[in-house]
Amino acid sequence: MKRFQSKKQLKVISVILSALTPFVVSEVAFSAPKTEVQKYVKCYQQLTDREPDPASANYLKVVNRQMTAIAACVSLLNRVKLISGAVTATDVEAVAVLNKFNNIHNSWFVNRDYIEDISSEMLLMKHQVFDPTGPALHITRALFTDGVPYGNIFIGGGNYHAVRNGAETILVDYNRTIFSKSAASIPRVKSGDLIGIQHKSTFVLDYDYLPAATATVPAPTALTGSIDIAKHFGGGILGSPAYLQTTIVPPRYVLRGAAGYVPFTAERYDGGVKVPRRFGKSVVSDFLCKDLPAALVSDADATKFVDPSSSVPFRTDRACAVCHATMDQLTGVVRHIGYVPVAEPIFNNNRGGFTPLHPVYSGQKPASAAYWDFGPDLDYANRPATGRLFYRTSENALIDVKVDSLEHLGAVMATQKDAYRCVAKRYYEHFVGVKVPMSFTPADVSQDRHKAAIYDLAEKFKISGSLKELVSDILESENYINR
Repeated sequence: MKRFQSKKQLKVISVILSALTPFVVSEVAFSAPKTEVQKYVKCYQQLTDREPDPASANYLKVVNRQMTAIAACVSLLNRVKLISGAVTATDVEAVAVLNKFNNIHNSWFVNRDYIEDISSEMLLMKHQVFDPTGPALHITRALFTDGVPYGNIFIGGGNYHAVRNGAETILVDYNRTIFSKSAASIPRVKSGDLIGIQHKSTFVLDYDYLPAATATVPAPTALTGSIDIAKHFGGGILGSPAYLQTTIVPPRYVLRGAAGYVPFTAERYDGGVKVPRRFGKSVVSDFLCKDLPAALVSDADATKFVDPSSSVPFRTDRACAVCHATMDQLTGVVRHIGYVPVAEPIFNNNRGGFTPLHPVYSGQKPASAAYWDFGPDLDYANRPATGRLFYRTSENALIDVKVDSLEHLGAVMATQKDAYRCVAKRYYEHFVGVKVPMSFTPADVSQDRHKAAIYDLAEKFKISGSLKELVSDILESENYINR
């Protein structure tokens, strides 16, 4: 490596580096467009992922100074509407905008693939039943459906399925006849562009199949019955099978006739090491933009969660306990959910099958009297599905709210300021090109124009609930126009 020839050169480099380090926000450097046409091309690409057609009406209006670039882009955004759950399939621009935003929304989720719970074949079959952008559909629907505020994504039992213009996806050629009672109606996700989002509340699957013989069960009996493979657990997106299939790794349970659901004992939740904490970690990241720890590693926040004598290793010191205080408490609302295989994954015999989520417990045991259990609890999964939302806001206020179900959690999430700041921050990053951390570290937002802008946008967004207005406000802001 060539050495610097003088101290002067080293000093110049030092000055440059020291000038860069104080910045908290991360700005993506690019040359700001100077003409209206350049501005239109920029915002059009951000809305569609493609170049505008020079012969299109809006492009010509911008060229002829009959419309500003921002007005043309806002006009395009407002034109896209899901009417009866679909856009006009022949409107190429509307389809492009719908797909672009669904991809944006999908990128917000930490976990974007379904969990392999039993076998790779079962995972492939999930991809044939559940759209890979399933959780994102809830947000995209709220953006493009009139009268649906953002907070509604956390409420109710809506399952939303993608309507696409391609053929059925065939990843595993499973034998539909194993479900003889409903073989013709087993769904398959389609490929191609997203052209609509439809509501489907349930999908009851009747099954009738003969399990494969094993050494221990040489002559198995046929299993028949029905199960809802689109079972919803309340709380809007939080309790949708699409979101739960990506965020929890629950124990497996098997159907044993009159015995009901029998767990694989080694996989049973114990309230200590074995809890579905991936769900809690995902919720605070996906919807509040919070990384762990989401509270302070201090006496005020962490001490009550620590017992040096606990047999659970991460409950013996504050640094670990404060992270688990957020994710482990929140996951209590999904403690009762398990996978129930309804056909065996015997791939070479072409049996196939699904592992839908199902409430395998109903809370027969009483709730724990303790605020926080320091040790394992073998009745954990059989207690009421309660939890706590525990984190510090961007303003450093402690949120500590008990929730009694996924539906209750959703109602609480819909009121959180940081849920709206999180969305505003993400759209702001996409359009303005500036990343602003939503830290709970105290800060004077007036000294940071980008964070101040996000807070202002989020405050208005929380009142209106309109995602489309939020995007329009960003496009019309000086921070966007002048970038």
